[in-house]
Amino acid sequence: MSESVKIHYIIGIGRSGTSLLMSLLGAHPSIWPTPENYFATFFAHTYTNKTEFTAKDHQLMNRFNVAFGKLQPYIGFDFQPLPEDSTFKGTYFEWCSFIYKQFKHSTIGEKQTQLILDKNPSNTLFTFSLKKFNPEAKYILMVRDYRANILSRKESIHLRSGNAVFNAIRWKIFTKKALAFQAKNPDNVIVVRYEDLILQTDKELERIFNFFGISNMLSEELREIERKSYEAYLNNPLFADNERIKKKYGDLAKPIFNNRVEKWKTNLTSTEIENTELICGKTGQLLGYHESTSVTSSQKILRKLSFIPKYLKIQFTFFKDSLFYYLTITFKVRKFEEYVEHIRKTKRNEMDI
Repeated sequence: MSESVKIHYIIGIGRSGTSLLMSLLGAHPSIWPTPENYFATFFAHTYTNKTEFTAKDHQLMNRFNVAFGKLQPYIGFDFQPLPEDSTFKGTYFEWCSFIYKQFKHSTIGEKQTQLILDKNPSNTLFTFSLKKFNPEAKYILMVRDYRANILSRKESIHLRSGNAVFNAIRWKIFTKKALAFQAKNPDNVIVVRYEDLILQTDKELERIFNFFGISNMLSEELREIERKSYEAYLNNPLFADNERIKKKYGDLAKPIFNNRVEKWKTNLTSTEIENTELICGKTGQLLGYHESTSVTSSQKILRKLSFIPKYLKIQFTFFKDSLFYYLTITFKVRKFEEYVEHIRKTKRNEMDI
């Protein structure tokens, strides 16, 4: 693998505009877009220091990527499994570069580029792992007004919980971790606010392209490439009945509107707004998101006490994920496959009710 290959990342909690940003950047001829997948951090603990990858390693990677595609379909991409009867000599970074290139965009086609862009919210929690095997990486931290993010999560049919307090706590944890990483790596991380991307798209894109060191393109040029891609994909009869594909591509194919920027003011309840501002307010202020409500000191104390069970539940989940990171890779792949099958079975049962 050429030493000139670069892998950069979009981080930030989901529902913050990361898919919109990836759709714009992925249309650029100098960027190889990838689907959401966290194989790089999943395998990192075991493989970061390896310099030769065996047929067994290829088999494990294929099993993981196939299972991940069942859990979260690679919408817009085709995964080409690694050759399981061959080996790969090189660093973990080079092996990852090779694997990324096995995800072919279904409609944009081949690109002769060495800049790979990875977008996955979970990477936000494992930047230490990415930095270890890819120290030269650059990161775009995508942020969004926490109230708008929580509204988006509340309205999404694909997410497990629409509870405002639960999602506010997660927003705060993700965002604080990302900002701490940026503080330690100021030259390698830029913050892009969803609202700025919506309201001054070309200006933000120019800033990103300068950050990556590639030629600037206007948003309308990129959107036209994406529209043609979406049309080709949506017109494919194989995906005609897939509601998730139609929603994702239908949403992204629309013009960029700013009418949702402050929709939280009317679509969240007053209690939801007050609670989310109690949880996220100080962190939000750092990003230019100002609080709109105030509650008495006694109310603050009582409400914050009521948030503790959810804090503990979320922190326990993150703790389990952190422990899982250090387990042996064969065990992790098997447990991940079992988890995916459990989720799929649960969804089938829900559909039968």
